[in-house]
Formats: sequence, C-alpha cells, structure tokens
Amino acid sequence: MDTWRIIDNRTPCATRCVVVHDRHGQERLVAIVKLTWNVSPIGGVSLAMPQSPIRLADVPEELDPPERAGARSPSDLCEEKPGTDVFFVGQAYPPAAKATWVQASVRVQAHQELRQALKVYGPRVWRVSALGAVKPSTPGVMGVTPITYARTFGGDVPGPDDTRLREERNPIGIGLAADPMELLNQPVPEIESLQAPLDSRAPAPAGFGPIASHWQPRVNHAGTFDAAWRQQRAPLRPEDFDPRFHSCASPGLWSEAPLRGDEPIEVLGATPEGRWIFRLPLYQLCFLADLGAEPVELDNHLDTLLIDGHEGRVELTWRASLPLPRKSEIIRSIRIYGSELPAAVMADVIERVDRTPDSTAPPSQENTA
Repeated sequence: MDTWRIIDNRTPCATRCVVVHDRHGQERLVAIVKLTWNVSPIGGVSLAMPQSPIRLADVPEELDPPERAGARSPSDLCEEKPGTDVFFVGQAYPPAAKATWVQASVRVQAHQELRQALKVYGPRVWRVSALGAVKPSTPGVMGVTPITYARTFGGDVPGPDDTRLREERNPIGIGLAADPMELLNQPVPEIESLQAPLDSRAPAPAGFGPIASHWQPRVNHAGTFDAAWRQQRAPLRPEDFDPRFHSCASPGLWSEAPLRGDEPIEVLGATPEGRWIFRLPLYQLCFLADLGAEPVELDNHLDTLLIDGHEGRVELTWRASLPLPRKSEIIRSIRIYGSELPAAVMADVIERVDRTPDSTAPPSQENTA
C-alpha cells in the first residue's frame, strides 16, 4: 500500500507512515510525527527549518573502527514505546583552560526528576600503584571530549580458556580485562559513572545516548527465545516480550509517565558555555483516522526527546497506530493536527520563509508525506 498518500499533515512537523508487525503478529499502520526546535545558548527557541527527518534505522557515530561506534541517534521505527526516552548528543567541555576533569549532567524537571550525571577526565593510562594495584594515572589536561559509550567502561575481550569476557551493558567500551595487568599502559576510560566509578567493586558504563538492542538492560525486555518459542511461536515475538524493549534511554533518562515536552531542561558541562537551560513551548498533537465513517482519534504521547548539543536542536517524537484492516483502502487518511504555535514562533517562521529564495519549492519526501 502507498503509505505516503495516507498522511494528511496539517502541522509544521516531519511525518512518516509505516506498516509494521506488532508483538502479536498483527500488521499495524504507524504514524510517526517529529517536531524539531532550534535552541540558542541562552535558551531562545525557534522552529527548525528544515525539520529533522524520521529515521527508520539507528544513525551510527562516526568512529574508527566502525565496530566501536554506538548509535548517535536512535531509530524512530517501532509500533509502541511506553513512557518517554530522553537522549543527549554532544561533547563534554573543560570548565577552564587547564582543567583535568568536568562533571556533565542532563536534567529534566518533570513530575519525577530525570537526571543522569557522569564525570569526564583528561587522558590517563593504567599504572601499578605503590600497593601493587592497577590504577588510573593522574589525568592530563582535558580537551573537548565526545560523550560516547566507546569512551566509558566496557569491552569484549579474550577471557581464560578461549572464552570471551564481555560487558553486556557496553561491549564497545574499554577497561575490561580478565587480568588487570593486561591493562598496563593502556588508555583509561575518559568517562566514568558517578554511582559506580572505576575504583568501585562493580564499575558501570555511563552515557547519555541510546542503548543498543542487544545490550543490557534493554535486551532483558526482548523476551525468552527458547525451544518452546521456536516450536510454538516463532517467528512471532515471545509471549513475555515487554514493550520497554523499544525504550532505549540511559538509566535515569527514561520517564514511565510520558513527558509533555515543555518541562525545564538543564545541561551542565556539555556545552561551550558550561550551562544550557531552556524550556520548549508546549505543543500537542491530535491523530484522526478517517475510515469512511466518523473519524477515530488515535491515542498518542510524546515518547522521545532528543537534545543535540552539537547542533543546538531538540527533537520531539510522537506516534499513533491502528490495526491494518484486510482491505487497506478503508483507511482514507490519518489527519494530524497540532496545537497553535506561539505568535513569536510563527512570526519568526514567516520572516525566515520570506527570506528564503526557494520557499515555494515542494517539501522533500524525507521530511513530509
């Protein structure tokens, strides 16, 4: 079926309509809507032009080697996503010219505060202490440091007797070893968890980005793929599949109760200014499915909030779905309405459109349907 024709988008948002199989094997039509704001260093907000596109796959980090790259931005493709994920893409900045570390954090002041904090150090290597233990050396002067899982605790390394030793929460990290002496003179992870740093009994990875589908704790929600599943249910998802599998935010940055999108947000240590505070205008969506009779309003909620410190942009994503009928032609359209934007935002949009020579050109299909 032509899903492009179904979307009747009456908002400034990017949209996409896709057909997916849900956990019960039922085909569902999913409408995904994304609103992108530009946010200035002092918290000024304007509508981004063009809007960020809907992503149907994870966008990997640009790292060498590629196998050590995590996801820079998560895929928007899934049929349901409980609560709201919050992500931050960016770098840690030293607070002074010769600083050797900084504490970076992301905080969303919602009904229940969401917060993740970590510590970022300058270059270190593993050394043997006076007591014979393998410890990080004194950090050097810190530079601008990408906040990625490749720079925090983890790894997938050889273990004893031809086995593998793997940090299931972050197999692309560093610092894991069967014998601590194997780490000597090797780089120490620049990013440490505040709750479980490298010198604790059980160090943990730390980051603000999306967790891959095959990492812990996310993989725990995928369900049980055992012999009974292969014989009785495959290729459908296991009966104990949990929709939380689609929620891939770092611990501390997932809200069980959906966010509204206008909560105060504070980012510390991860912008050149050191502190980034803003609050987005409240924006609400209505999805109406035209099935030939009375339009049906589809449930939706804000399920993803991505803060991009590199670009000074914030993406908000909603989705709604309905079972795909046998005759897909029954679905005439899914109309998407949005709440009225503040007058100041609309004035800024009109001014920028007027200044754009090709403002009458049709939008690309990547951004609208």
